[in-house]
Formats: sequence, structure tokens, C-alpha cells
Amino acid sequence: MLKYSENKFAGQECIQLSNSSLTLHALKNAGPRITGLQINGGANLFAELPDTLKAGDYTLRGGQRVWHGPEDINRSYQADGETVKVEWKDGMLSLIQNTEALTGIQKTMTVKEGSTPNELIVDHILTNNNLWPVKFTVWPICQARSGGFAILPLSRKGTGLLPNRRVVFWPYANLRSENLVLGNEFIFVKATFNGSDRTKVGWLNDRGWMGYYIDRTLFIKKAEFISGGDYIDLGCSMECYCDMNCIELETTSPLTEVQPGGSACQTETWQVFPEVDLQMTEESVSSAVKSLGIE
Repeated sequence: MLKYSENKFAGQECIQLSNSSLTLHALKNAGPRITGLQINGGANLFAELPDTLKAGDYTLRGGQRVWHGPEDINRSYQADGETVKVEWKDGMLSLIQNTEALTGIQKTMTVKEGSTPNELIVDHILTNNNLWPVKFTVWPICQARSGGFAILPLSRKGTGLLPNRRVVFWPYANLRSENLVLGNEFIFVKATFNGSDRTKVGWLNDRGWMGYYIDRTLFIKKAEFISGGDYIDLGCSMECYCDMNCIELETTSPLTEVQPGGSACQTETWQVFPEVDLQMTEESVSSAVKSLGIE
């Protein structure tokens, strides 16, 4: 069972949730933003970025945030530096942002324990407080600490003579980079970029999960795949961005027209597995996926 407390983490006033395995920290004075995730008292799996690192007026900070897409410099990058409303009830934490003045959208994140102590259920909710319908995707983004590698599962669906894998690359992605490895069942992204080098890859992921491995810890994010859903970015249900500062693990909901006063939600299930021996090979990852019951 998760226990609630308040303390400082990485120099910020935070809410702490903890159980026998996991410790999570969320900001009180900005967000909604989850800035810390640890297992068994280990290092933070999330990136801790300086406040000087910004994208326009948006302070990146690191950790888990929620945006609304498709990506737009005016809408997506709205500053989130105001204190959030915090609610703790029946084992669930709610972090509620003031409605964005420019967009009329209000962001909420909730966290509760899953079926095991190493599992969390994180809801990302966007509420339309305008007087008119708004069409958007719910877009949770996790900035994890550099140094490991991301695991992006590819479809194994048998389609005969038809294609079964849709993969999208952003213009700045160098397909010859040693940090981007394409396999038959997985794409790997090594979080070891330097200087101005960066990459981003998206894909239609009917397997419904992605992972990040660092320091013998495997972090899994799961999100429901909606067959036939109107996914953004040429049809990507999951995306991965990486530069020298961090690696981003992103999921997206299908585009949805939300009526005034209505909401859309993207639910992620997080699983954290410690002491995992894993190599950046398809054979090693496939074996771990089976033994850990990931799918």
C-alpha cells in the first residue's frame, strides 16, 4: 500500500508516495509533474534537469509530464510553473493544474498502486474548459536519466503479403547513428548522445508497451493500443526522443474531440524490475520479456 508524505527531493518541495518497493516524488509548486521514481532506495530513474534548460518558456525539469498534441509551439509548450492542487484519497494521489489561460485545457495526473508493489497506475487527464469542442491527443512524456537504452517493440502480427510495422523518423534523426539500432522485433535507442546530436522515432505499437533499461533496472510503460485509432505523427501510438540531456518515453492517445466540460484520459501502467541482467540484443530482451511476464 502506498504511503503519503511530504519532503524535499532534488531541491524541490514534493509529495512522496512509497511502498515496500517503490518511491515516487511529485512536485507541489509546478506541474503536474512526477520528478522521481526509485526502486529499493536506488538512484532516480528519471532525469533531473536544471531549471535553466527550457524549450521556449517551458521549463523541462525532467520526469513525467502530460501535454496535449499534436505538437504546437503555442499550445503544447504552455508553462506549468504554478502550484498544483494536491488531493490524497483512498490510496490515490491527484495533481490538478489550474486551467491554462491560453488553451482552456486543465491537466490532471493521478497515481495509485497497481496489482503488485512494483506497479503503478498513472492516469493523465485533459479537461476541456472552453465553451467549444477541442480535438487533441493526450500525450504523456517521461524524461528518463541518460546512460541506458530504450526498448521499442515492433509488431509481430502475421499479415501475409501486407505490411505489419509502421515506423516514423523525425528529420533530425540520423539513421546511421550507432545509438539507433533496428532489429526485427525491437528497435533500441542508446541514451548516450553527445553535443547537438539527437534522434526521435515513433511507431504504431500494437504490443502496447515500451521499456528503458539502466543500472540493472528495467522500467516498463504500458498503454492500451486502440486498433484503428486516429494517432498523431503519421500514426504513432508511442514515440522515443533522445539527446545529450535525457531520453523521452512517450505514449499518445488517439485524437479525440472533447466537448466543453468533458475530459480525455491516457492511462499508463508502470512496472519496475530490479536486478535484471539484460543485454541490448533481441534474444536477451525476448527472454526477459517472457520470464518477467511483461507480455
